[in-house]
Amino acid sequence: MVRPCVAASNNIIFVHALNTFIMGGVHAVRVPLVLLALLVALFLPVLAHSERSGLEEDGILVIATLTSFAKDIEFLCDDRAQVLSIPPAGVDPHTYSLRPQDYERLRRADVIVTTLHTPFEYEVDRLVAQGELKPEAYIVAYEVPGIALLENPMGKPNLHGFLYSPENYVAVIRYIAGVLVELDETGRSLYTERARILETRALEAMRALEAREELVGIASTPIAQYVGEALKIQLALMLTWDPEVPPTPKSLEHARRLLESGTVSVALISGVAESQGEVRPYTAYDRALLELARTAKIPIIVIPPPTVDRPLVEIIEQIASSHASVTTSKGGSMPTGTRPSTVALLALGAAAVLAAASVVYKTRSRRGM
Repeated sequence: MVRPCVAASNNIIFVHALNTFIMGGVHAVRVPLVLLALLVALFLPVLAHSERSGLEEDGILVIATLTSFAKDIEFLCDDRAQVLSIPPAGVDPHTYSLRPQDYERLRRADVIVTTLHTPFEYEVDRLVAQGELKPEAYIVAYEVPGIALLENPMGKPNLHGFLYSPENYVAVIRYIAGVLVELDETGRSLYTERARILETRALEAMRALEAREELVGIASTPIAQYVGEALKIQLALMLTWDPEVPPTPKSLEHARRLLESGTVSVALISGVAESQGEVRPYTAYDRALLELARTAKIPIIVIPPPTVDRPLVEIIEQIASSHASVTTSKGGSMPTGTRPSTVALLALGAAAVLAAASVVYKTRSRRGM
């Protein structure tokens, strides 16, 4: 989606009109060509400056709808672009509504990067489709080539946390870098090198875990499905597929029984790790599973939510580091080759979760980029 550059055409019209006014007509005063040239030299820079797009005048403006990922894009751009996040850090995107200043920023944006799975993102998508927003590039992250979406036990794509997969993260970073090069060719070397740095960090964090034994885990929210896949943790139960729905006694009882049986050896919880081993849970489900895991005395892997004001690549590295410190001494491991798939294990707990909430997944037919 490229906005037409009107500055050049307007300049031509201005010169033509000026020439007609000064040189044309029966009663026009004949002004020497030197004066005409002087007037053009004086007025064209002013006109060009007023007609410049934000891309030419202020650099590229990139808006991301994921707080943590905006920090990665900020690193990717360095000082060649301004990167903003909607919503701001610390705000849950699932409950966020666009504010007047957000609309103004979106109208000025040259690039919009969206995960397109929350209500406010659907509103942005509608505005783009109707032509009210006209960015140079509109990037729906899960439509980028190379993205692999996992399915939940109901057979629907899980759009929560797919950028926590290192492979998905790298695919989107590469794609954004390519878009930036198209908009700003002079920054090619910077964008390419910064993308390579981010790619190396994300993939090396996970390669360090390749030789580790697989574990069986239990998770609180759907972000953990991608983390579990990356860490080779087979998930026996996901407490919910909708982070906004509170836990029910039935789902918690099912989790407690799994923990007591010794089948599960690690818990994946979304939250913020604080000093002295304390964890600040992100949702009610995270809080409930944290208490159960501590009672069962099993290791906990804390998954920072996407609302934190940190680059996503740092989150991936932190998660890998947490997994590296988890031992397999406390049960829950299964011999290689006998493990059911993650989806099969999750299906065992799906009945309890479905009793608590029904999740409506919107499937959309998207236009090509």
